[in-house]
Amino acid sequence: MTTAQEMATCVEGSSQIDVTQFEDLLNAMDEGVALFDVDGSFLLCNDKYMEMLAPSGHPRPDVGNSSQQVALGFFGTGYLQPVDGMDEATLPRTVGVPTDPGQIFEFRNADGCTIAATTKITLGGRALVRLQFLEEAKTPDQSARDMLLDAFQALDEGLVLCDENMRFVFANTAWKNMMYGARPHLTPEPGDEVVEKVIELVKDGFYDIPADQSQEDYINWLMTEMSQHGKQVEIRTAEGKHYVGASHLTAYGGSLLFVRDLTNQRRAEATRLEAVNGAIDAVDYPLVLFDADEKFVLANKAWYAMIEPTGLDPQPGDPGNEFFWSIVDSDYYLRPEGMSKEDYFAAGMALIYNYGREFPLQTSDGRVFLGSSNVTALGGFLLSYREITEQIRAEAELEQQREVAHQNEKLSALGELLAGVAHELNNPLSVIFGYSQMLQGKVSDPVLSERIDLMCQSAERAGKIVKTFLAMARQRPTRIDICSLNDVVATALEVSGYSLKTNGTVVETDLDETAPPIAGDFDQLAQVFSNLIVNAGHALHEQREEGRILVRSYHDVDENRTVVEIRDNGPGIPADIQNRVFEPFFTTKEVGEGTGVGLAFSHKIIEGHEGELSLRSVPGEGTSFYVKLNAVHDDNTRNELDRLAPTPSKSLSCLVVDDEAGVAQLLSDILTDEGHSVEMTTTPRKALHMAEAREFDVILSDFKMPDMDGEAFYEALRLISPNSANRVGFITGDALSENVREFFARSKRPYIEKPIIKRELLTLIRLVLYELE
Repeated sequence: MTTAQEMATCVEGSSQIDVTQFEDLLNAMDEGVALFDVDGSFLLCNDKYMEMLAPSGHPRPDVGNSSQQVALGFFGTGYLQPVDGMDEATLPRTVGVPTDPGQIFEFRNADGCTIAATTKITLGGRALVRLQFLEEAKTPDQSARDMLLDAFQALDEGLVLCDENMRFVFANTAWKNMMYGARPHLTPEPGDEVVEKVIELVKDGFYDIPADQSQEDYINWLMTEMSQHGKQVEIRTAEGKHYVGASHLTAYGGSLLFVRDLTNQRRAEATRLEAVNGAIDAVDYPLVLFDADEKFVLANKAWYAMIEPTGLDPQPGDPGNEFFWSIVDSDYYLRPEGMSKEDYFAAGMALIYNYGREFPLQTSDGRVFLGSSNVTALGGFLLSYREITEQIRAEAELEQQREVAHQNEKLSALGELLAGVAHELNNPLSVIFGYSQMLQGKVSDPVLSERIDLMCQSAERAGKIVKTFLAMARQRPTRIDICSLNDVVATALEVSGYSLKTNGTVVETDLDETAPPIAGDFDQLAQVFSNLIVNAGHALHEQREEGRILVRSYHDVDENRTVVEIRDNGPGIPADIQNRVFEPFFTTKEVGEGTGVGLAFSHKIIEGHEGELSLRSVPGEGTSFYVKLNAVHDDNTRNELDRLAPTPSKSLSCLVVDDEAGVAQLLSDILTDEGHSVEMTTTPRKALHMAEAREFDVILSDFKMPDMDGEAFYEALRLISPNSANRVGFITGDALSENVREFFARSKRPYIEKPIIKRELLTLIRLVLYELE
């Protein structure tokens, strides 16, 4: 087979070879060959040349045709197609114009074969054109290398090959577009230093460098990361692109770097994350997600609001254990008493990994949460919190309401008991007290007179106690008068003075004489103060140092209340029971020393006066009780008695009705002793006949009677003698029940309560007469 080199030799010595022999030589070649003269004109070609460039039957170019004419002649048939980017001006070069010798030009024929054309200039200046199919023109190594490079160029990922000295060897188009699309003037050439090109990109503002890093620090970080072969490194550009790359060591000590564009993926992830954040932000309870490495991922607004007092702002990727420790260290969560921060942190982390189990958390700002942890499909965990502050508060309020209802039930039961006892005591006590009053001033023996006075005082005191029982039971004042709290305190000190002296207690007073009066029931308030003073004395009973009680009054201008403080220097009341001292039957005294009802009823009596009873106690320093009542400043306010008519000067005709014969007789005797004429009966029906038969000046009736109560008696009297009904006054031992109170409010009939006190009985008669005017 004749080679191109042999052909060139023949051309040089063509004057010694027959033309026919030369053509035979050309046709024996397996390559297409054509010869052009020094001026570029066509001389001759072999059959292979024609076979490769033209369809069968196409005439050979004419001798003398220019290379341009030869090329256009072949390309004009449509059998040949220039490669991408060629135009008509470059077509002659593809068939071997004697310019740029040694270069390879490629084109394709209609059979899809790629043809390579090369030109060799002979010693005589002629051009020998050689045509080969591309596969034949390249060596196997060259073909493999071209295929590999072509594959690299076809990759969507960027690829860079560097030598052992970190100099560029090859970079595909994808990488160049990623890194230098907007900076083509910086595109590296083979042999450029990688580090220098990275520095150029940094200085040109290509990378999105974190604010806390300098350019130098970023370069060092990036090169360090890339030198760790196999490790993926993600970078972000100033234009918002996201790339991830990893380097791999080659067999010859170089580096092969792959770079992948994650921008769309990251944007899609951001969109999904935004959607997830929007969804979890719509959840009204706190949520926070950590990945399998315990790193923070995301949280909703409710969670950020929950931790806002800590000032912490975790970011994605932050270690979860560091964050949890920061919360513990900030004292945001209240720890059990005696537990260290380290133990609390360890216990908390153990609870987090106890998936599905709820655990309580109380924050320093008073909120309470129930937290729970659940494992995710990727091995992380989701913490959720449910605030139960309001629930606990509501449960506490409900429990308090239940307790109040329970205490009220006990008070009601005790009240009914007291009312029953008081009612049973009233009638015999009325007889004792009434007759002892009648004896006063009628005995000449001074010793007997003194004893009668003592009997009257004791009976009156017993009567007040019974009335106090009734007042406690009904939890409201019996009557309202304008009175000075200083006078009430003085009365209370008289009552309780003896017991205090026996204990060796020193009582001091600091009473403000300018304190305005209050509207209230003198006797009930005296009982309250007496109870508070006696309790203070009991607290000082076992006091080693001298027991002292200070009773002071003053005017609280801001609240417009007159205040009485009773202060002792006793042991004080423990903080955990201070809110229970007003509960019925609660007492800290030994069995037999206290009932636990005194403070409860005192509290109810003060509430009935629209006042306030409170305490302040410091264990080891003493206790103060405060009674606060609304002050009265109206100078025109007058006591009820000031509005009454004068005591009647004439004898009155009186009708007394009481089912207890002893009480009826007592009333009759008192009124008779006062100069009035009296008729009495123990049955209300007989009283109706008596009132119908004649007119009485005053009719005094018991209210609670077996056959007919006071209301039925009054209504019947209105029917048979309306004028007599207007002269009725009632004496009752039961003003507790609601229907009795409603009757007195509706009928506006005056009444007094048993036990009967002479001055109150006479006042009742004055009230009846006053109502007639």
